[in-house]
Amino acid sequence: GQFPGRATLELYDATRREIFQAIDRLTQAARTGATFTWFHFSGHGVCYNDHLCLVPSDSARNEDNIPIHSIVASLRKCVSQRCLHMITLDCCQISSEDD
Repeated sequence: GQFPGRATLELYDATRREIFQAIDRLTQAARTGATFTWFHFSGHGVCYNDHLCLVPSDSARNEDNIPIHSIVASLRKCVSQRCLHMITLDCCQISSEDD
């Protein structure tokens, strides 16, 4: 196929911990030779403190949400590995009441 040796991880109703574990798997793949990673999120989003955040299934408060910039920062640590990281988002984006 087009992506030999690919690994796929699908999560449904993902918790905060599961999302961070998935990001860790992507960074590990880049460190061990992957040339392409793709993180796709379909779900709720919220704008909190001027940051777009993903809302995991176990989120009880704004501080439980995951800022997109933290995901990008994790993946950027692997830039020297010559790996293309793609992030796609399919989420609503609402302003937080606390913003």
